[in-house]
Amino acid sequence: MNRSEAVKVLKGVLDKCPSIEASSIILVPPRADDTFSHGYQIHLRTLLNQAERQCLEMFLFEQGLAFKETQGKTIIYRPLKKS
Repeated sequence: MNRSEAVKVLKGVLDKCPSIEASSIILVPPRADDTFSHGYQIHLRTLLNQAERQCLEMFLFEQGLAFKETQGKTIIYRPLKKS
């Protein structure tokens, strides 16, 4: 996703899943060596509960996006197409 799309997605996440609170939010620019995503990533420093996880998953699915949780962060990204 490009930068403006990442900003729109972030606004959508915060609108659709208002219970998600992050201590920090970072837009991470694309890297050529990225092995799982295409374009910008959104990094949220937060721990999701089950309801927040389900809300986020449903919203991102509609957008063709995915997320993963690692080391106290939730990373939102556009997955690479498998060929």
